Amino acid sequence: MNQDGAILLVEDSPDDVYLFERAYAKLGLRNPLKVVTSGEDAIHYLKQEDLYADPGQFPFPVLVFLDLKMRRLDGFEFLAWLRQQPAFSHLPVVVLTSSPYIQDVTRAYQAGANSFITKPNSPEGFDQALKQVTDFWLMIGSLPVAPENPQMPPAPPP
Repeated sequence: MNQDGAILLVEDSPDDVYLFERAYAKLGLRNPLKVVTSGEDAIHYLKQEDLYADPGQFPFPVLVFLDLKMRRLDGFEFLAWLRQQPAFSHLPVVVLTSSPYIQDVTRAYQAGANSFITKPNSPEGFDQALKQVTDFWLMIGSLPVAPENPQMPPAPPP
């Protein structure tokens, strides 16, 4: 069981954040849920800088849920940056997006996504999808340990 780290949701839609938080609360997981609204904020969170400098308040995630279509730095750009960082190469990313397009599915996997889920259309569907994903990544699956003392290049420009 992987209950030591946070779950990071990278999502800019308040409605989808609400649905995710609602479904997450129903699951009763002990992992703290942290939400950022852009790929740029997700980079700051992972690097523990700016608003996210306190690791007690912003623990390192064991799993990232990532929307693709966001303003500023989108999900594809964030994923490309993430997979270039030795410190974060182990971090599983579940793309959770409204896009049903095979081009986006292919591009997300090529960029290093571990899973791709199209957002369900109902609260009940959201509940079911989140349960299945968290059961796999947090209860059944085993996750690698983060590397020690990685070197990180700067974030891409906004």
